[in-house]
Amino acid sequence: MRIRPAVDDDHDAYTRLFAELAVPEAPPPRDRFISSMRDDVLVAEDDDGIAGVVWARARGGLWHIVHLMSDPRRRRRGIGRALLLAAAARGRDLGFARWMLTVKPENVVARALYERVGMVEVLASAVVKLGWRDVERLPAADDVAVTPLADDVDAVPALQLLPGELAAARSLPGRVFVEARRDGVLVGVAGFDPAFPGSPLFRVVDVDVARPLLAALAPHARAGDDALRVYVEGQPALCDVLVGVGGDVVMRVLRLEGDLP
Repeated sequence: MRIRPAVDDDHDAYTRLFAELAVPEAPPPRDRFISSMRDDVLVAEDDDGIAGVVWARARGGLWHIVHLMSDPRRRRRGIGRALLLAAAARGRDLGFARWMLTVKPENVVARALYERVGMVEVLASAVVKLGWRDVERLPAADDVAVTPLADDVDAVPALQLLPGELAAARSLPGRVFVEARRDGVLVGVAGFDPAFPGSPLFRVVDVDVARPLLAALAPHARAGDDALRVYVEGQPALCDVLVGVGGDVVMRVLRLEGDLP
């Protein structure tokens, strides 16, 4: 087995292996793979073809393993571990000292692999599917002003935003970002990806900030999309509120972090 950087034509294999993630989203289209992912993807292949892929990129000060996938017909051959360590080496070369990823709680095999390379659980998150019509049922916050995200907003400890995390998110194509302020104080940030469709970055200080943020994102939704998915990271109260107005938890994940080996 050998590990190499991805090329354009690896998109077909990425799409095929993407099903192994069992996540509520479609695989990236070819143009997005080439323009914003390919240079951060490593591919494992042998004489029988591509056996696995890993996509890792910067997330603020952390090296983020976004996707790690291997061919189910070639499991238990060390493919996942080899890709993981290759991605770790790339992260070290770029100056990162720590890394992170998310994993489903029930994926005990993957969790064991990540724990063997020194990662530990730091928080639990959920992806909630919410109808746009249900946004109006959320608690109101008349004293919150929502505007496009200011260029100088970076780390916000109250929102659990890491230094550089917003800059990394903004580098991805097709996203819309908004901020919410109460009495001039930043109380919420959201990034919207119409192709997801949803908000993979959504942070609020108080649950009543969710409604004005989501209302500001609604005009950017594609025609025909009647719902979005909100990634609720380490905010159990917000998750409960979204479910309470009609949202469905479509996936739960654990965030693991550790020092790069």
